[in-house]
Amino acid sequence: MILLDTTGYDRQVNECLQHALLDKNSNQIQTWMKEFYRPENMFAAIRNDKIVSVLQMDPVTILFEGKELAASQIVLSATHPEYRQKKAYSQLVNAALTRCENNELLTMCYTEFPALFEKHGFEIVSTTRTYWMSLHNYAHGNMEHVQPYRENTNLYPVYKQFMNVFDGSIVYSKEAFQRRLHAAYYLKEKVVTIEDDKRNLVGFAIYKHDQNSIVITCLVYLHTQALHDLFAYLSKRAASLSLTISEQERLEKYFPMDFPREKGSIMVRLNDPKLFSRWIGHDTESAKQAYARLSKPCWNHFYQF
Repeated sequence: MILLDTTGYDRQVNECLQHALLDKNSNQIQTWMKEFYRPENMFAAIRNDKIVSVLQMDPVTILFEGKELAASQIVLSATHPEYRQKKAYSQLVNAALTRCENNELLTMCYTEFPALFEKHGFEIVSTTRTYWMSLHNYAHGNMEHVQPYRENTNLYPVYKQFMNVFDGSIVYSKEAFQRRLHAAYYLKEKVVTIEDDKRNLVGFAIYKHDQNSIVITCLVYLHTQALHDLFAYLSKRAASLSLTISEQERLEKYFPMDFPREKGSIMVRLNDPKLFSRWIGHDTESAKQAYARLSKPCWNHFYQF
């Protein structure tokens, strides 16, 4: 049986995630349930009277060639290990896409397992890259420009300004943006802001410690000097860091980094190519074709669970 809404099944959804997401600890799962779980957007497969697979598909806004497009994003999917390779998840994807086809022109997901989605009509339009870098050479930036985030500081305008550099990308609402900041608190992540000499906000970062290293989970910056200042600040707190950036962010031009590893794929499915072509104003047969026309890069990794 497929549930198209998991209202009233919160406990079973939680139990499914605890069994399925082996790379997440209990605090991470509880944080996701608190800040991001939306039962009205959650699909679930039931076998033997219990939820064994879940998929949440949230409505999002994508800025595409200067126009706002209503779309859907797969924000979470998980299947109990005992029920993998038994078509439960595939049935959820089909049910979710059927709803999307009636409501949105485009569906997007970020995944490290693209083969799972290619058979459902998704295409890779961009990838993310993970870099590792030593911090001992970065004391020359002005670390006084970096301060712990204060709740009365409005980070949303600098995020929106940063997103103007990109295209074909999700632009989160202020409410969704704030949920990510709340999640950082529960996940014990650090949030810092970056200012210039005139005290103007020019960026922010969300990061966590992993032994003697720092993992940046979100990085927004208006110019490279902001990064110099951030790395100087972090150099006093760890020996190295890793960060995931979009395919076209060429930070290696400015900072010596280890050779990057491709991490995830941004995948898009055109739910109705003819209708999308009419909306965009030119013939488009596939997501790859649509994204190949964009003059700006794609950025869609603000929060990946």
